[in-house]
Amino acid sequence: MMNLPLILSGPMVRRVEETSAYLWIALREKYRLNVKLYAIQLNQDKEEYIYQPITVQSDTQIIRLGKNLYIYLIKIQPQSESFPTQTLLGYNIEFKNGLKSYDLRDFELLSPNNPASICYGNLQYPTFYIPETEERNILYGSCRKLHGIGADALYLGDEKLQESYFHLEKRPSALFLTGDQIYADDVPSPIAPYLSVLGKQLMGKEERLQELCKELKNKSLQTAINQINGRQEIIKKYCQFTSRKGANHLLTLGEYAAMYSLSWNPELWELARKEGYVKEFEDYLVDNQIYLEEEEEQGKDYERKISTLKKEYNEQQREMEIFQQCLPKVRRLLANIPTYMIFDDHDVTDDWNISKEWQEKVASSPLGNHVIANALTTYWAFQGWGNAPTAFPSSFPTIIGNYTKKLKGNTPEYEEWLQTLLTFRSWSYVAPTNPRSLVLDTRTQRAYPAERTYVVGNVLKQRTNGPNLIRKKEWKHLSELLFANGWQSQTPLVIISATPLYGVHLIESFLKNYIMPLTNILPSLQRSLDLEWWKFNGRGFFFFHQQIAEWNPSVCIILSGDAHMASSIQAEVYFQQEKNRTVHQITSSPIKNQSFEGLPGFALKSILQLKQRRTKDKKLSRYCGNDYIIHEKETTSPYLWKEIITHEVLPNNSMIDTKNNLGSLTFHKNSFTHHFLREAEGRFS
Repeated sequence: MMNLPLILSGPMVRRVEETSAYLWIALREKYRLNVKLYAIQLNQDKEEYIYQPITVQSDTQIIRLGKNLYIYLIKIQPQSESFPTQTLLGYNIEFKNGLKSYDLRDFELLSPNNPASICYGNLQYPTFYIPETEERNILYGSCRKLHGIGADALYLGDEKLQESYFHLEKRPSALFLTGDQIYADDVPSPIAPYLSVLGKQLMGKEERLQELCKELKNKSLQTAINQINGRQEIIKKYCQFTSRKGANHLLTLGEYAAMYSLSWNPELWELARKEGYVKEFEDYLVDNQIYLEEEEEQGKDYERKISTLKKEYNEQQREMEIFQQCLPKVRRLLANIPTYMIFDDHDVTDDWNISKEWQEKVASSPLGNHVIANALTTYWAFQGWGNAPTAFPSSFPTIIGNYTKKLKGNTPEYEEWLQTLLTFRSWSYVAPTNPRSLVLDTRTQRAYPAERTYVVGNVLKQRTNGPNLIRKKEWKHLSELLFANGWQSQTPLVIISATPLYGVHLIESFLKNYIMPLTNILPSLQRSLDLEWWKFNGRGFFFFHQQIAEWNPSVCIILSGDAHMASSIQAEVYFQQEKNRTVHQITSSPIKNQSFEGLPGFALKSILQLKQRRTKDKKLSRYCGNDYIIHEKETTSPYLWKEIITHEVLPNNSMIDTKNNLGSLTFHKNSFTHHFLREAEGRFS
């Protein structure tokens, strides 16, 4: 058994408003937790900080996910009516269990000279603050993969706080992680064995998947599921998943929990080295822990296959080393800024709910349903719970705890857990920023078109068969949610949509006009190219525009990720009977997963620059007819809406930036500015 650290992940600052604040932490054991809060001021004469205690009440909720995994959400409320605003607030957490008593100082997390410190400068505690009026600075980004190419851009968020931790006018006051915080399907080979071992120890028992899928009792499959690269056919055949990089796909609750813990805690990487789980490719090969097809083991191409696998393994190892270099600073960032999160597909599995066919196939698979429920359980525990704690019924943690206590399938507790997670639909929420931020669940609220694309003569009909990312009736619920959280019409509104409402026009148009129609003949194209953007369903695109018009914000900013490229787009939208409005779409992606390297990236940017020079006034026109088909031209005919789109040219002289980045949005009195934080070339190479 490994000697797990007491703090498995965290602490993190989660939902913060004037009357309450939430801290999140994951521990190995059960403790009573209490929070000490301080208002921090600078004594100019002595050049030292003054820490004034604030009387607060701590209310801690605990969920036991496993024998060695307890998740805590601590609600802090001031004894007075509200917390002080525009004031730096420092916190410490006390841990008590019988005679044992600790605080964050005992874990060397508050030592200014310790590289693992979660404090900035000479401050004694991690901090956050509540803006007096509008949020000054917001950070946002998506797509963070352990072995993604390049440095972790969350490191840049930490540097931003390091520069401004006491200058509240400049200090970021909220961080939005807009999807793919983990990659459950695309798991790097060098760490896959450790994830399984760590997951089993966190849970304290084996999760018997063969109870749900009797085929897994087969000895060859039992061997494959525990080998590096041995799961691709298992997830394809028995889960009905479609990920093309699922050879080490997470399956068990423990593995998902281990992935989150590794994503946020550098100590668990140190433990992996200490316990001998950081190995060379040859070590695993000699121990028969690398999966190979029988024909590969015996065929003449064996050496070539081994060479390819070794190269991939070593590349992943290098990128994970960069990830680990950044991780202490990422941990510090998350301990010092209110953080809000929402899932996208990779938090569960690639292509999650991409089509009706996908949804129905997975629903017919007991193992597929089980893995999705595991993913949603850990999403709730590690991400969703802290976003909007009151959005979850009081029975929610009880139902989860009843199942995880036994971790056995085909029991009443299991069935209740499975049904609860698979049918829960209140993942959207409003973050209490000012202006308010509406965070959309674009994965579980989908509707799917009945009509398929078809061909008339030689003309490809432009009706698309992409999903409507939010069904029409859900918009009513979102509207109620928004107004219930204090937002008012004719004030600014930020909308978080994992998938951009507006992508880069040239790319979207090519896929929509030439590739999307072919999905009628080759349905797999929709999955392989992730054809699920808002634009690929004209009806859903119209509903989004219609709802914005109904809300009538003074300024509408949509923040997104997913695309693995940064971009900034402005759309002037016109309705027949209403005044026009401006929608701002800003996309920041990836945090760590550069996908357009070398020649492909150069070619993409060159084509966009050429298009940019040829496009008159750099503006594009399109409209939506009464049949919900989007036409890419101007019109004098009746329309549901029409728009003029402008792409901002970024500092790299392109419409896009494909390097790892983190978005930064700054609000001014009557306007806003934005830019993308980018890593200096070669810094972590």
